[in-house]
Amino acid sequence: MHFIKVGLLVGSVSLSTALDANCAPGGNFDLSHWKLQLPSGKPDHPDEVSADKLGDCHGPGDKTSSECVSTQHSDHCRSELRESNPSSWDPHADKNRLFGELKVTKNDGEICIGQIHIDEHISYKPVAELYYNSAGDLKMGVQLCADNSCKQKRVDVDHVPKGERFTYEI
Repeated sequence: MHFIKVGLLVGSVSLSTALDANCAPGGNFDLSHWKLQLPSGKPDHPDEVSADKLGDCHGPGDKTSSECVSTQHSDHCRSELRESNPSSWDPHADKNRLFGELKVTKNDGEICIGQIHIDEHISYKPVAELYYNSAGDLKMGVQLCADNSCKQKRVDVDHVPKGERFTYEI
């Protein structure tokens, strides 16, 4: 099985909605369909903060940790906002969309800022991952085969200086 098409749109535009800087993200955004995966927990089973604990101005509290726990098919510990029971994403649909707006203020290496998965029964690796490196370069990594026997193909996308807000759409 080969994956066919992944499109990417990057722009330096900003959302016009005013945000309350004194409020945790759940007080500014609807996080009722999301959960937060943390780098703490038991091996292969990172801790998660459920949507009901994300959905107000107080947030989940201080979750800092020096642990490094990852999911079963990853070597990378991380904090990750994940959609709970994604009904908006259908691996069999002709078109799906991931939109993000962010500003990277500190990065000494390369980080994944967005990724697209398909049904885990087909492949547990992301089909596409958008990377941002310490030089400000954006690269799209595309998985070319479902059985994970091949490496990602990396494609240069754009350059965004560190500290500049930008949007992306995959």
